[in-house]
Amino acid sequence: MFNYVMANFGIHFMAIFYAYFFLIPIYCYKFSVKKYFFPVK
Repeated sequence: MFNYVMANFGIHFMAIFYAYFFLIPIYCYKFSVKKYFFPVK
């Protein structure tokens, strides 16, 4: 049971880790591109 909980936690932790590592840079990149091409005046 303990191993099952640890495996579940590891999967969720890795999912969150990859979400932070990939989605946030992509979001920042898109935001900067939008800001660069369509500056708000």
